[in-house]
Amino acid sequence: MIKSVLKLLIPPVFFLLFNKFKNKYFGYLFWGYYKSPEDILKISKNDEYLTTAQHRESLKNFLNKEEKDINFNLRNLILPLFLSDKENLNFNILDIGGGFSSCYKYIKFSTQKKINVTVLERVEIVDSITKFYNKNNDILYLTKLPSEPKKYDILFYGSSFQYFLYFDDIVNNILLTEPIYIIIAESAFTNNEENIFSFQVNMYPSMIPYKINSLEKLRKKFENLGYSLIFKTKRKIGNHRHISNNKIYTADLIFKKI
Repeated sequence: MIKSVLKLLIPPVFFLLFNKFKNKYFGYLFWGYYKSPEDILKISKNDEYLTTAQHRESLKNFLNKEEKDINFNLRNLILPLFLSDKENLNFNILDIGGGFSSCYKYIKFSTQKKINVTVLERVEIVDSITKFYNKNNDILYLTKLPSEPKKYDILFYGSSFQYFLYFDDIVNNILLTEPIYIIIAESAFTNNEENIFSFQVNMYPSMIPYKINSLEKLRKKFENLGYSLIFKTKRKIGNHRHISNNKIYTADLIFKKI
């Protein structure tokens, strides 16, 4: 209680200055330039996405949010908009890396579509959801897919595609679930011929291995799997310490089974 009151009395600029001097990554989204997953994994200290404290804070924020507090940023808007244009009424969706705030609540809040959502997530997320949150029958949290999973209409990567350093992991998800559409929202891309590997450092002290995919290389790989790129957006991205911002950007992609 006392700590919270003291924080209110301290001007925000002091917190900014404190972070700047404490965190050498302050002001950057990415740090480092590596050419392969192996290069970056040699440096990565652990496999944690967030620290224990960050995880607890994320869970607390999720449990305290009310329906009226739903924030429709670009990442959360793309899937409801996409579904609203479809004549189908029922959709099975696999939300990979959906976290606490999966695509489910955004679709249910904004459309009349009937959906079943499976969220594929890390153990700590699934354990917390199972323990603290009352889910309904329309949403299921899993740490891994069964050997013979059901088929899905949509495979959705909501700002999670970049954390799959090896494309084979993506291929496995596609081959197992045979989606009609693959939607990638808010991920970093480059027009370079080769992929770039970096650390995402904006959630200090976490340093998260991050793959900046070559868009052309990815497009060809999806075509080989039988999927065609039917939609693409492009916008500016946060600062990279070692790469010019004109070489990387954020994009949303939609692929459809040919």
